Amino acid sequence: PDEVGELYADLVLRMVGARTASGQK
Repeated sequence: PDEVGELYADLVLRMVGARTASGQK
């Protein structure tokens, strides 16, 4: 499950980053 957790965390960070970038713009 370690790999799953990492993938999930990466996906969340990506979503948050995209959202932040969109909000800033």
